[in-house]
Amino acid sequence: MEHAIKQLSSTLQSDTEWGLQETSLSDWAAAWSPLAEMRALHPRGHDQTNLLQCVIRKQLAGWRYASGSQLFVHGKRQIAASSNLISIQRVTSGASAMEFPSKAYVHKPGILAIIDHKQEFRGSQYQTLCEEIFIPRSLLGLEYEEAMDPILLMEDSLHGRLLLAEIELFFDLATTTPSAVSFNPGPLLQLASTVIGQNRYPRSERAGWWRARNELIRKYIDSNLGDVTLLPAQICNMFNLSRATLPNV
Repeated sequence: MEHAIKQLSSTLQSDTEWGLQETSLSDWAAAWSPLAEMRALHPRGHDQTNLLQCVIRKQLAGWRYASGSQLFVHGKRQIAASSNLISIQRVTSGASAMEFPSKAYVHKPGILAIIDHKQEFRGSQYQTLCEEIFIPRSLLGLEYEEAMDPILLMEDSLHGRLLLAEIELFFDLATTTPSAVSFNPGPLLQLASTVIGQNRYPRSERAGWWRARNELIRKYIDSNLGDVTLLPAQICNMFNLSRATLPNV
């Protein structure tokens, strides 16, 4: 994904108003290819172009784009290329209809979505202005975890407002220039981890099982606090946990 964004962002001209760049349909398809098989029904402009701006800051990659109408499918081939990514999406105009194995929703302005590229999904967009930041799963401690369902967060909620501020800083949407901003990914990663930790498992039988297991682990730790030989690795092996999951118990 980073390679595709680097390659594309170095070949396109900037638009002064939006910071977006006119993108031919062939370049548009090339940028989407690591993420989805895309079929453009109607480009954004009459000259057969959409608009795109690509950004890389430290270990994070992102894009802002304006699409016309399109269908896309994130299948097995795309999972092989981007399954190590979690993305945060914001729609500022238009709408995007998304369908996952266990959840479907319409992404409209005012909603932030956190999606996992480790599972298949498909969708459609119509006259959409969108911002999306891609985060390696390893930075969130999720590299060995199963795929998670999409998480929807209102922009006017507490975590939504904080996360939105970090997204705006990432894309320099304020009056600041890229050279004037020193982006620290720490707050964005911490917020994303917090939101994922609070919403990762829906209220279901699986969620009940997860809570019961965590309670069992906590009781085991409490009853063995005096055992100086008790190590995190032993707890992980006993309860089939990854090392990254243990602090969230």
